[in-house]
Amino acid sequence: MTSLNDTRVLYHEPAKWIARLRATGHGGPFLLKTEMTAGHGGRSGRYDAWREEALVLAWIITTAQRGAAVAA
Repeated sequence: MTSLNDTRVLYHEPAKWIARLRATGHGGPFLLKTEMTAGHGGRSGRYDAWREEALVLAWIITTAQRGAAVAA
């Protein structure tokens, strides 16, 4: 995950890293999520961290299910 307004790690750095992984890496797929309003620490708010974690976990579960369906 990255943020458009991150002053520490600019948004293009994670994008280049993911592009390199997709081009040369094995074992993908790879997820890149860019927050349009958040900063370095991610979105602020009591439940925003939980929403971000839920999104990542849902992506992992969906990806694992697809992998299991292909292997079967």
